Amino acid sequence: MSIASASRLRNEMCFCIICIDGHEKDDISGRIFNAYYRDAIGFENTMEMIAKLEDIFDIFGYPHQTMDLRRSFAAEREEEADEGNKGKKGGKTKKNEYEGVTRIGLAALDSYGGSGGASRGGGSGGISPGPGNVREGFNGAGGAGQVMGRRLHVAPTTHLIKHNAKGRLATLKTRVMFRQNAEWQGNARWLEEDLIEDFSSVLELLTLIDSIFELS
Repeated sequence: MSIASASRLRNEMCFCIICIDGHEKDDISGRIFNAYYRDAIGFENTMEMIAKLEDIFDIFGYPHQTMDLRRSFAAEREEEADEGNKGKKGGKTKKNEYEGVTRIGLAALDSYGGSGGASRGGGSGGISPGPGNVREGFNGAGGAGQVMGRRLHVAPTTHLIKHNAKGRLATLKTRVMFRQNAEWQGNARWLEEDLIEDFSSVLELLTLIDSIFELS
């Protein structure tokens, strides 16, 4: 695979179109589009949107996570049980880093020398998350949100699909470039107003979305 083809493949994994169709009681509903998914992926609330976006990235295995997420209060109990089972077998079992990653995701990772390639966050264009780097919205509006898990049970296609979908209330084109420190780093473009802002966390992305309705 050529460098140009691999770069396009990686970029299409990172880009998602978020169509916001409903806004009620400070929560949103709508659809998610990705070039590797033929149909819209619907969400009924903000938490489900974040969970399904995270699932898309997990299925691709890109952007690569730099640390495992704790998805449940029972995670520590499960880890202790796993360690106990490993002890009975006489040793630790090496975790398969690519378990569950589709052929599409593996192709992109292989093109960049494995999971430690462009997703390390080094080089130009990286966004460094940290204190004092919180953007308040497309025009300074504020907001907040929480994230919980809900699994996505839709398989991606093996070819690119162009989506020209629009949300009834607003449309965002998001690019998540890194998933460092259990967060997302990237940018979001509000298509109707042609405004773009960077975000260095899920909370910042939600704050940007909230700012749309402050402007409306």
